[in-house]
Amino acid sequence: MGEQGVLVGGDGCAERVPPISVEVLGGPGAGDALGGALCREVLERWDPVGTVGFANAADAPVAARLGCAHPLPTAGRVQELLDVAR
Repeated sequence: MGEQGVLVGGDGCAERVPPISVEVLGGPGAGDALGGALCREVLERWDPVGTVGFANAADAPVAARLGCAHPLPTAGRVQELLDVAR
């Protein structure tokens, strides 16, 4: 959904998770950040909307920089992005 966020659905309902707004400079590694965050949150047994929101926030700082040699954001950094976005 791009600039509209992410749509989470299941059990007959759907909810839109708003995006974390960043200026996209690159893309390499953003999918890895999203996938890693999804796995982490599924293992932590968070709710689907919270899980997708966390994963969505994890890829934002990666997409906002050039190249993919930088480390992925920590869980603390992702939580900071979520707190600011709310």
